Amino acid sequence: MSEREIRPASLPVRRRDEMPLTVISEGDVLVGRLEMAGSGQILGSFEGHVSCPGELLVGPEARIRADIEALAASLDRVKKMWGEIF
Repeated sequence: MSEREIRPASLPVRRRDEMPLTVISEGDVLVGRLEMAGSGQILGSFEGHVSCPGELLVGPEARIRADIEALAASLDRVKKMWGEIF
């Protein structure tokens, strides 16, 4: 009997319009590190670090205290935000 090599399954390559959408809704509170797999929206409160390989929309009523890494970020009319954007 021969030994089988076990390799991790490769993930399928996705087009940008096929990437999942992560949403932190109004009224939601999240503290920590958020690693998104696609685009995202933060409409509630978030404190920590966000990594978003797609487009990130931060709603006007969101409360953000975070460092943000995103391909593109929309921060129109955001009233409460502290942190860095990379």
